[in-house]
Amino acid sequence: ESQVWLIALALSSQVLGWLLITVSLPRLPIVATSLLLTLQPAAAVLFAAILLSEDPSPLQLAGVVAILAGLIVASVGRRSGAPAAVPEQA
Repeated sequence: ESQVWLIALALSSQVLGWLLITVSLPRLPIVATSLLLTLQPAAAVLFAAILLSEDPSPLQLAGVVAILAGLIVASVGRRSGAPAAVPEQA
């Protein structure tokens, strides 16, 4: 009986989670969507540690660091790579 509950919980959380993602994708800006989907695995490791008292493995922690570093590099590159607005002369 406990396996049935676990299966129902797993399926409902997956179905509900992906349904919310699918519904929200067209409504959110592209930048927000890409950031949220990229942070999802890092948040899963964090929530597992907090809510389930799991100890993340070194590989999981390295993955979280890689995700955060990638987001920092992408956001810094995006800010500095934007061309400055030059007013047109008449």
